[in-house]
Amino acid sequence: VLGWAAGPDLPASPLLFHEHVAAWAARTPHAVAVEHRGQTLTYAELHEQAEQIARRLRLLGVGPESVVGICVDRGPDWVRAALGVLRSGGAFVPLDPQHPTDRLAFMAEDSGMRVLLTQRALDGAVPFDGPTLHLDMPAEPVGPVPGREPDADTFAYLIYTSGSTGVPKGVAIAHGGLSNMLEGQRDLVEPTPEDRVLQFASFGFDASILELTWALAN
Repeated sequence: VLGWAAGPDLPASPLLFHEHVAAWAARTPHAVAVEHRGQTLTYAELHEQAEQIARRLRLLGVGPESVVGICVDRGPDWVRAALGVLRSGGAFVPLDPQHPTDRLAFMAEDSGMRVLLTQRALDGAVPFDGPTLHLDMPAEPVGPVPGREPDADTFAYLIYTSGSTGVPKGVAIAHGGLSNMLEGQRDLVEPTPEDRVLQFASFGFDASILELTWALAN
């Protein structure tokens, strides 16, 4: 007989990840959300910067089911970009600049990504001839841009397998699945505001998504 243990009882409509961050930005705007080499971002700063990225993406036509590539070095730009894509309604595909160019080119084409978020020093790392936004270049503030909000069934990100047994395969993860994971992890670990989470895993590995979202949602 094959059976499964009962999992934790989850809310009927758990908040989506970016909604958790927005809630913390409203409740504790001055709390530190990200720290990197002496640089810090509060929840309010992170929320506003991600919102500006989301608005720029919407101007480029990004919405639900639109894929946006993120190719950045490890640091706050990764956090801003991922959150900004989710707020725009799109889904992100992480493109680790340490990976071979052939793999990055394959993922860019296979995912059908519409926009690339990157940094000036990484120009050319991902072969892509579509719209590119540089996160480390000044940009004029963008006012509100209409767009359709994602729901639990909209996919949030696309992660690729290693390809060690053949061609890498993209796996789409929905917002609802991400929210359920966060709720389950909260019950298991019971985080507090004093806890810290290290962004350790490669951006191309699914564990990096847990590190990112679990820290900021709590």
